[in-house]
Amino acid sequence: MKKLVLPKEAFFSEILEQIAQGKTVCIGAQGRSMLPLIHSGEDSLYLRALSESSIVPGNIILGRTNEGFYVIHRIERVEGNRITLRGDGNPYQREIIHRSGALAELVYFEHRGLHIGPKHWRWRMCQSLWPSNGMARRALLYLYRHLG
Repeated sequence: MKKLVLPKEAFFSEILEQIAQGKTVCIGAQGRSMLPLIHSGEDSLYLRALSESSIVPGNIILGRTNEGFYVIHRIERVEGNRITLRGDGNPYQREIIHRSGALAELVYFEHRGLHIGPKHWRWRMCQSLWPSNGMARRALLYLYRHLG
């Protein structure tokens, strides 16, 4: 299969246009910031329009930072128009976005043919049991990457 590489702005512009038309869009996962839940190069992410009721801690969204970076991370905190995002694979780093930078929500992802959504045990485990403490998260990520 041929691979088409687009500049990020053009890529996300097209994705957001499709989402605005009410479509669910599939993109490939890239990066390690959502380990152990989402795997780069293996998983397909399914995004759809974001509703106000979806902007709650624990949900995973596509956001655009004030610096113009696009991330698919978990909502850690919501304070008025300020949303704090953090990748499950990030021990310390967080992104702060304005509510207008919350662009789409992750409905589910596909991992080795398995559809994993918010009700799947694996999603819930990472959402509920994954530590917020940076040191504990770092230690678990080390074990995951070296023993898993």
